[in-house]
Amino acid sequence: MAEHKPNKEQRYDRQLRTYGLVGYMRLAVKEHTVVESHPDSALEDLRLDTPFSELRNYINSYDLDSMDKKDHSHTPWIIIIAKYLEKWYSEHDFQLPKNYKEKEAFRQLIRDVVESHPDSALEDLRLDTPFSELRNYINSYDLDSMDKKDHSHTPWIIIIAKYLEKWYSEHDFQLPKNYKEKEAFRQLIRDASCMDNPDSEMVLYLMLRSVDRFYQQHSRYPGVYNYQVEEDISRLKVCVNSLLQEYSLNVNVKDDYVHEFCRYGAAEPHTVAALLGASCMDNPDSEMVLYLMLRSVDRFYQQHSRYPGVYNYQVEEDISRLKVCVNSLLQEYSLNVNVKDDYVHEFCRYGAAEPHTVAALLGGAAAQEAIKLITHQFVPFNNTFIYNAMAQTSATFQL
Repeated sequence: MAEHKPNKEQRYDRQLRTYGLVGYMRLAVKEHTVVESHPDSALEDLRLDTPFSELRNYINSYDLDSMDKKDHSHTPWIIIIAKYLEKWYSEHDFQLPKNYKEKEAFRQLIRDVVESHPDSALEDLRLDTPFSELRNYINSYDLDSMDKKDHSHTPWIIIIAKYLEKWYSEHDFQLPKNYKEKEAFRQLIRDASCMDNPDSEMVLYLMLRSVDRFYQQHSRYPGVYNYQVEEDISRLKVCVNSLLQEYSLNVNVKDDYVHEFCRYGAAEPHTVAALLGASCMDNPDSEMVLYLMLRSVDRFYQQHSRYPGVYNYQVEEDISRLKVCVNSLLQEYSLNVNVKDDYVHEFCRYGAAEPHTVAALLGGAAAQEAIKLITHQFVPFNNTFIYNAMAQTSATFQL
């Protein structure tokens, strides 16, 4: 297993591991900016169903009916779509084309124009451009009619958008510009936010921020060492209070949250347990089972100071020992998972071998992810990558 810990400015950790026909790679980045994601098939949201005033004026400056063939062929394709979308609106009660039949009918309106001018630059027109659904999504939330529980689970983008509309109406449709106006807008959201709910998801977010602050001060996470748990509880409380004071937040953070975060510390198993109980474990051949087996062989190593099946004569007796490690792991985290005996047998036969073919593939993938991080181009995988060379499949998981 190779581990790379770059300097403090880079702030990312990468772990690589090859175990038999299983490849494992983990990437931890505190914060990473992607300059260009290079999507395979980007579908731009042109907001043609709700055009801003400048775009509307630009669209109205074109009169397609009075154009000759040459002028029509040099008309920007966005104007063609916008014009015929207005025509569609007037004929369909101002509703966007929704199903396949309506979308095909809308495309045909544009095809009739394109086909009538074979020399037009519109021959390669993309007719699958999506329309904005953001306004409908925002309007589907009625904050005034919500109780405290529903309000606490409302996405923050909805809350910001709702109160931005309120700010617009009260400030002549102008965005907050200077510091005073921006702080007034933040206070508007604070006053109406769900922070007074002690079980709000935002309280958990504050706890995560507090844990990060704890790490900055002590170079470790709270509760990593059992003998320091009690001391870390008081230290984490100080971090929570300093965060609340810094942002002038009147929030009730339960002591239970502080205790729980210190109790589990920075160990990943409690997050893994939540994931292992999810739908990905319903499939007994899921790549997540391979991750569970890797955790089991590590437990085997802690108990026996060697990996199972390193020598041929140990394979049979190590099968039962590895089963014990698997069952103890499942029991420790209350996981109802069916791990086939075939996987236990295979991992014992692997004997911690590192086949060059699997290692080469994993090394190439790691190099690719490193280039993404260095150049800030493309989107790196999120957290954990498992490669199954037996089935030639792979999967990523957020652990």
